[in-house]
Formats: sequence, C-alpha cells, structure tokens
Amino acid sequence: MARRWRILLLQAAHLVIRADTNDVPTDPRQPAVLPELAPRTTVARTIHYLGSKLRLLAPIRRAIESVAPQGRPICDLFSGSGVVSLALASDWEVTSVDIQEYSRVLCSGLVNPPADALDEGRRLRDRASGGPFRQKLRRCLNPLLTHERHCATDALQGDVDGLCDLLEHGSLLALDTRGDIPPLLHRAANASLRELSKRGLASGPATVVTRHFGGRYFSWEQAMDFDTLLAEIDLLKDRERDFHLAAIFAAASDAVSTIGKHFAQPTKLRDSAGLPKLHLIDRTLRDRETSVYDRYIAHCQSLGERHRGSRRHRAVRTDYVEFLESDTTQFAAVYADPPYTRDHYSRYYHVLETMALRDEPEVATTKIRSNGVPRLSRGVYRLQRHQSPFCIPTKAAGAFEQLFANVATRRTPLILSYSPYRAETGNRPRLLTMDELLGIAQKHFSQVESIPVDGVTHNKLNLLDRNVEVDYAAEVLITCRP
Repeated sequence: MARRWRILLLQAAHLVIRADTNDVPTDPRQPAVLPELAPRTTVARTIHYLGSKLRLLAPIRRAIESVAPQGRPICDLFSGSGVVSLALASDWEVTSVDIQEYSRVLCSGLVNPPADALDEGRRLRDRASGGPFRQKLRRCLNPLLTHERHCATDALQGDVDGLCDLLEHGSLLALDTRGDIPPLLHRAANASLRELSKRGLASGPATVVTRHFGGRYFSWEQAMDFDTLLAEIDLLKDRERDFHLAAIFAAASDAVSTIGKHFAQPTKLRDSAGLPKLHLIDRTLRDRETSVYDRYIAHCQSLGERHRGSRRHRAVRTDYVEFLESDTTQFAAVYADPPYTRDHYSRYYHVLETMALRDEPEVATTKIRSNGVPRLSRGVYRLQRHQSPFCIPTKAAGAFEQLFANVATRRTPLILSYSPYRAETGNRPRLLTMDELLGIAQKHFSQVESIPVDGVTHNKLNLLDRNVEVDYAAEVLITCRP
C-alpha cells in the first residue's frame, strides 16, 4: 500500500509538471515558448542568493538617503546578486564592486540593460535551439539523454534508484576517477564521451557546463541548452553580453537541482543509510523538467523591464581594498554588505562563475569517503576559488578594520549591513560580535549608529543543528559618518 501511494504521489507531481509545459513543442528542433512573465518595474530576485538583501531594500534606501542626496554617486561594495545596485540605480549613480565575475556580470546586466533585450533574447534562443552546434551536441549526448529519460520514467513508477544514481554519479569529469558508477550509467556516459571526443568537444569551454555540471546540477538536456546559449551570448559585445548572461544565471537558478537553489552541492537523493529521500524525488523531477530556453526568455523580459534611472552606472570586478585605494570617484556614500560567517560564497556560486568566465577550470579533489584515494569533489568545485578574509576567523577582524579605515580615509559615509548573533542560541556564528564591530567602526568614524531592522529572517543552511530560532534583530544597518 505504501508503495502504491508513493507511485501515485510521483505521478501526480509529474502531471503538474506536464500541465505547466503542455504548450511546449515536443520537437527538440523547435524552440519551446511558454507565456512570458508579466511586465514588472519593481526590483525582484534575480537568483536565489544566500544573504540576499531583497527584503531590506526599503530600509537600505532610507539609510542611504539620510547621508547621500539622490543623484550623487554611490558605491555598492560586495554587490553579490545585484538587487541593492538595481534598487539604487533609479535615483543614484551606482558603482557595483565585487571580486567575483558572476557578480560583476549580474550587476552590469541589471543596471545597464540593452534597449532590445527581449527581441535579442528571442533571436539568441532561436539560433541556439535550432543551430548546428545543438544538433551536434544532441547526437553526442544521445546515450545519456536516453538513459536519463528512462530513469525519470522509472522514478514515476516507484523505482527511484536510477535517478538517485544519476545525481550521485552523473558527471563526465568523474567517469575515470570512480569505480562505483552503476553499469548502465557508466555505459551511457562512456558512449557520450567517446562521441564528444570524436568531435573535439571533450574539453574546452564550449561544453564546460555539459561536462562539469550535467547530470548532477542539471539534467543533460538543460546542461546542453546552457552550453548552446552561452556559445551565442559569447559573440555579443560587452554590455549586451552581460545582460544576457544575467538572464542565463537567473534561468540556472530556477533549474538547478539543489536544496535552496544555490550551487554548493547537488541534491542528495539518498540518506546516510542509502535509502531514497522520497520527498525530494518529485522536486528533482520538476527541476529537471524546467525549460532553460523558456526561463531565459522570461528573464530577458523581466530584467529588461526593471526601472533604472538614466544615469551612468558601472560594475567593477576587483578586491574591495584595491578599489577603495585606487578609484578616485567622489562617492556620496558607500554601502557594504561583506560576508560575516565562515561560508565562502565562491563555493555557493562556482557554477555561475564558470559560466561567467567561460573557461575550463581545474576541479578540486577530496579524499572524504574514498579510502584515501583523491577523487573529484562532489560539488565539482573550481580549484582556484576566492577565499574571502571576512570568512576566515584569523583574518575577519583585520578585513573589517581595513574596510572602515579605507572608507574613512575618503571622508565618505558608510552604511554597513550586519547580522548579529548570540552565542548562547547556537545560531550560525558570526566571526565578530556587534560590540567588536562597533568598536572598530568608532576608531575611524566620528558618528556610529546601529539601526535594527525588524521582521527579517535569513536563509537557513541545510544542517539541522544550524537552523535554530533567532530571538533578536536578524539584521542591523550600521551608519558611520566621518
């Protein structure tokens, strides 16, 4: 009886998926078109982002208005997903700064959209979906595409082992480094890899999403579609390229098979005892039915219609210290949202960073649960990733000291977002307490004021022992005046 109910639940989930996509042509040579998003002019989420300030935009604007008249230049340090930059771009001249290329791309695309964003997006989609590169890639990946369809069909009938194996082992990069890949998956992956090799596509940026992230983070169909779109977008000029990459990032955030929709690790469909997590099966099937082309077009429309001012905005990829010491812009205020826990954001968004850089990164290895034999990290992390000093216990105080000192030297007001914590609650520890942080600020600024923001809670991490109740203001805006 339990098995019967499980099958019915999975079938019902799949019917919902198909109901969402029943107008999509089944011919893979034809571009799929869903109803596009309704026009919007307000700020909204671009990607699912850890520590997003989307719900804090109103108090952030009020804090900046208290120190900087509208129309003046504003610096958004550690700009992340770009929602703050976009919210300020309607009334201030914004410079977005972040060390990560995916962040620079997001911010540039958001604050400087091309005039014909939607029409160009449709042209790019049509060329990508109907072009020779996709046809070649589909022929190469046919064994894996077929295997994945069988796994999805079996899962709907209650046999979820194939789907679980696909997310756990489905990486072309890991094919030669693991001996525990199930035979059917191994055979399909080997056949596809041979075809990619014959056509010179087994290495290089042209197929990096397919080979690095296909199977684990995305379905093989989705990974293939990302690579075909990226090939077309790569031909665009800088500003247009940034906008369409931003739309790709938003589509990737919609489609990815992870908990929380960030990219730290692909979903694990089995627990520590090897038993399937049935509550995640229908979510995974739904994620993998998401059309990359349709979400890309929807985001081209949505992002293209956000309200910005007519001012000149820019996005810069650089270290915060280098920027503050070298840039000569007379900012009316600096808004800063540095990380404040041990979590390095480069681990959570390395998939987007690889898409942005369009390179062939070396992948980190691990010896965890591998009998001491190095193998590729399950998250397929870039070996060279930025390690923020704000996330390192021995360096965090010095990083904040340098931030406050460099902004104060410019005689510029600073608005800092911070999330305090109480050690006795067991919440995810911040590397500095509020008292420590305010003490550093008061060394460099004549007026320091902390303003609690009520009604805000933060994204929770996956481990239950880190997901505790917060009984204090989850976010504080610290205003520092010279």
